[in-house]
Amino acid sequence: MEIALQRIARIFIGLLFFLAGLNKALNFDGTVQYMQAAGLPIAGVLCFLTIILLIACSLMLFFGVAVAPAALVLIAWLLIVNLTFHVGPGQFMMFVKNLAIIGGLFALAANE
Repeated sequence: MEIALQRIARIFIGLLFFLAGLNKALNFDGTVQYMQAAGLPIAGVLCFLTIILLIACSLMLFFGVAVAPAALVLIAWLLIVNLTFHVGPGQFMMFVKNLAIIGGLFALAANE
């Protein structure tokens, strides 16, 4: 049962990051503009790298391959996202939601 629950957790958390990467890819120009508005340099390159990171790590979670390293990479990415995009007014719940996701990623990393 525990293994099945871990697999379900990996798939659900992976789905979140897969869809985020897919959304950024399908809305590339808008995502780049959003990143530029936040003051990020070379936003196009960073957006492309983010899409690769999100899709690659989500696939690793889906298939149970190198789950701990993938989870740790996603934790680092979420911390950067939180500090870059979710520290201003009206962002508190996004910040806390990302902390909850980080907690889930730590649990995945610890159990793999």
